[in-house]
Amino acid sequence: MGLQHEIGISAIGEGFGDTTKNALAPVVGSLKLGYKGNIAQLIQGAFWCKGISPVDFNNEFTNNTLNAVKELQQDAGIAVDGIVTVNLLAALFDMSAFVLVAGGDKNVRQLQQWLNADYSLYIGIMPCDGIYQRETNVGLIYALQRAVGIPANVANGNFGDATNAALKSVSLAVGSTGLLVKIVKYGLYLNSMYGGDFSESFGANVATSIINFREFMKYPNENSGVADYTVIKGLVTSNGDTGRDSIALDTATQLTATDVKHFKDYGFSIVGRYLTGTVGSNFVPKNLTTTEVKTIIDGGMRLFPIYEDGGYVENYFTASQGQQDGRTAISAALQLGLPAGTVIYFAVDVDFQEGDIEGTVIPYINAVQNILSGSIYKTGIYGTRNVCLHAEKSGINYSFVANMSYGWSGNLGFKMPDNWSFDQFVEYPIYGIDIDQGASSGRDKGVSHVNSSVKELNTEFFSYLKNIQDDADTFVENMDNNGNSTSNSLVAARLVCQLYRQFKYGSLPWAVTAGALNDTWIYQENKKRNITNDNSFPVLTDSVTGIEIDFAHMTAALASLLYFDQSISASGIQDLAGWAGDLLTGISDSIDSVKEYSSLRAAMEDHFGHDATKGSSRFGVADLMVDVDAVNIYVNFKNSTKSLYSIISDYYNDGNNTRRFKNYMINRFSDSSSKIESDTRNILSPEGTLALNAEYVAALATFKTYFNVFYESDQAILAASVYKDMIQKRLEN
Repeated sequence: MGLQHEIGISAIGEGFGDTTKNALAPVVGSLKLGYKGNIAQLIQGAFWCKGISPVDFNNEFTNNTLNAVKELQQDAGIAVDGIVTVNLLAALFDMSAFVLVAGGDKNVRQLQQWLNADYSLYIGIMPCDGIYQRETNVGLIYALQRAVGIPANVANGNFGDATNAALKSVSLAVGSTGLLVKIVKYGLYLNSMYGGDFSESFGANVATSIINFREFMKYPNENSGVADYTVIKGLVTSNGDTGRDSIALDTATQLTATDVKHFKDYGFSIVGRYLTGTVGSNFVPKNLTTTEVKTIIDGGMRLFPIYEDGGYVENYFTASQGQQDGRTAISAALQLGLPAGTVIYFAVDVDFQEGDIEGTVIPYINAVQNILSGSIYKTGIYGTRNVCLHAEKSGINYSFVANMSYGWSGNLGFKMPDNWSFDQFVEYPIYGIDIDQGASSGRDKGVSHVNSSVKELNTEFFSYLKNIQDDADTFVENMDNNGNSTSNSLVAARLVCQLYRQFKYGSLPWAVTAGALNDTWIYQENKKRNITNDNSFPVLTDSVTGIEIDFAHMTAALASLLYFDQSISASGIQDLAGWAGDLLTGISDSIDSVKEYSSLRAAMEDHFGHDATKGSSRFGVADLMVDVDAVNIYVNFKNSTKSLYSIISDYYNDGNNTRRFKNYMINRFSDSSSKIESDTRNILSPEGTLALNAEYVAALATFKTYFNVFYESDQAILAASVYKDMIQKRLEN
């Protein structure tokens, strides 16, 4: 602003725009040795801010000031002549760095200096910090335009019609020479495909790099080492050759059988469709339906689901919104019968700036992934290259890249993420249906079949459970209680649990924690229903997550609660038969695999209630769910006069499982996060009343021996903290 004031600009504002440049043009010639004036001091101040010492800070253009100018010219890669130009001042008075910064690449800096040396007169002086960014990409396109014969006054760094036309005839192969070869080499390097020199000679190593690039991007002629239009445009733009063939598309239109046939006729085999929502100001539905899913699959295509209900504004992206979106997407996918392993792509339809992604998109998508990790589905992201790169670094394994908008800041100057599944590169209509064409890497094969709805899947399970409950009720009525005051409903509930837990959880340790099996009852039911192992029972699928419920595991934990029949918030042996026992195995598995992680905490975070990414996990998400469900079902049973069958049916069929973790926290820990940690710590390393309870201390020792678990007291304290954090992250809104 001070400079603008000195050169007579009345409307002072931020930035170094055309008005400032035009006003400077007649002034710069005087900015040399002997000049005296405020502009000299402003220039010196700018050098101090740039990290270049001008020695002086006065209103004289001294030899020291001249040396500072030459140092900046040297760093920028331009002629070191000490002549002040408009472009030089524009570079000086902004925040750009001209030395290699942390995270910068010396070869990228070399590219930046070369572009400045040859083209700064036309495109300005770009940063020389070693960071591949928008200016670098624009500069490389400008160099490409000049290399294919576009005049300096026409070339602009924008890949338009003239550039497309000029490049169509280019074909570089082994033995080719010239400026275009150098540009291709830099393009390959920026896309992590090349590590050789940057001369103007095309060698065999360049051909190999091109083949690798073609294969990575799924370009046609994957075995060709020729740099043609498709390759070169793909190296310097995100959308690449928009006329190339591919097999994927996405659309917001609900499809008919005729639409699917048209897509097939065009050569497409996989289509992206939205799970929920509407499109346009007239709110036309864009959501998948069960009929449409069947139509797509019956028509010979696969599909991949997309979730977007507001992902087109920056303030949408918060952790809480991610939790909500994750649950909504799971529910919609389950209703459609989408199978286990389906990747759901959560849309980030915003051109986020580099500095804004970590504080918005990453908390959002991490929250989504945390929710989906407790389901049968996998997390994907839709967004610019830069958004997808950040998400990839954060642990997201599938990217649907919005390359079509090649001018977006998040695309220009960023390479393709390694984890890309789909590459959206052009839009157009097919028989009146607006589609976005995309490439498929094969990383995500898409959905080729569907399941029945969860309710339909569970019909057999609940019918079977009802019959067992009826048999248990009859058996109890015929029992001789011998004065036992235990209610018939509780005894019957214990018998139901016994039948399901008999094969895995019927041995002596479980007899101590959950009660001995009634051999007469077990024999009678096994014979009647031809039960020989756990596979004899119908399967229960969770209506919230789609995960198959380990019902034998759940009933073992529930049986212990029913056996002791205490207040649920009390700590004791009953915890060991459920969540605390699984936590012991999680501690053991974490300690065994700690070398694979940065710390024991990191190992525990990956093992507690998760299917660990490294090493084995005996305390996965399915185990966590049934431990939590056992507590909630016990409380519901204890506070009701209904049979265990009715309680379980209500829990899984009527939505009581939609708040399983929140209810677990309320039921077991009195809705106190501090109690989660303190109770867990006391259970793992007995303190207070538990320490005085010889029966509990003995049971804990037995469990630790049984599961081969050994840990120190500080490790138990750490485990309690991690468990608390894990439960809190799972809490439903």
